[in-house]
Order: sequence, then structure tokens, then C-alpha cells
Amino acid sequence: MVRYKEAIDALIERAAEDGYRTVNLEGRSDVDSLVEHACSAAGLEYRRRGDAAAEPATLRLLGERESQGDSGQHAFLDTGETVHLWNVLPEAER
Repeated sequence: MVRYKEAIDALIERAAEDGYRTVNLEGRSDVDSLVEHACSAAGLEYRRRGDAAAEPATLRLLGERESQGDSGQHAFLDTGETVHLWNVLPEAER
């Protein structure tokens, strides 16, 4: 769990440095409390609601338990303002 926290802290700190003001966590996640704490520490607003991609200065996080399509494979959507937490968490501990 410590490595999860470190990975999430680094992501949120980088988001703050890049000018994001809000983080919106969408979908199923077992680490939502870690994301919320990291946002608080970085001075970012934390939200947990539906699609917020159109809002300015909002980083959209997809929960690590979300998958894409019928294949069950995890989505790899690290494009622009969307990051899938599966890609952020340490592989050895997933």
C-alpha cells in the first residue's frame, strides 16, 4: 500500500505542477482515499462524479478496477487529461 501511496502522490503532485486545479476520480477504485488525501496535500479539489473531462483544469482519473470493452482488459487511456490508475500503480502490487 505504501508504494500505491507514493505513486498516487507523485501523479497528483505532477498534476498540480502542470496547472490542474481539480482531480475527478471516475469508476471503481480501491484507492480513492489515497487519491483524496494526495489532492488535499497538493491543494487540488477532489471530486468523485461522472464525466468531467470537459471542465477546464480538471484531471480525469479512471479507477484501476475499470476495464474497457468485453475483453476485460484494462483501458490504457493516458491521453491528455485522462489517466487510468492501472497505469500508475506499481505493477508488482496490482
